[in-house]
Amino acid sequence: MSSSNDVMDTEMYNEKNRIKSFENWPHDTGNITKEVMAKNGFYHQPDHIDNGGYDLVRCVFCDIHIYEWQPNDDPNVEHQKANPDCLFAKLNKPQTNLTPNEFMEIVDEKNSIKIKQYFEMSKKIQIERIEKIKNIMKKL
Repeated sequence: MSSSNDVMDTEMYNEKNRIKSFENWPHDTGNITKEVMAKNGFYHQPDHIDNGGYDLVRCVFCDIHIYEWQPNDDPNVEHQKANPDCLFAKLNKPQTNLTPNEFMEIVDEKNSIKIKQYFEMSKKIQIERIEKIKNIMKKL
């Protein structure tokens, strides 16, 4: 089962594609230029949330979303504050310097998180369905 986010993630593993996503990035000075943001694993998702998400970014490696950036913010520091478990942020090195094993470990970690999220969502849906059935049966 794949989603449009999965397809986008595959494309966004490439740093050049992440840079392209910053076409309308509102910050072009300080520590948060599009190049710096892309190097830190982020891509731009300005339409992802309503009201104020003009500078919303998402990490391709951990799915964290961050917005309301300030020119002096350090993307890696903010990344680690938002998700201290992101292996890519913890390694704090350019993607081109990752070993194949490091890259695969990062991707495996992300996939494990996505699987857990999927099962939690499925579990929640099943519990809701069971509750509806119980309510229907009580009425009989």
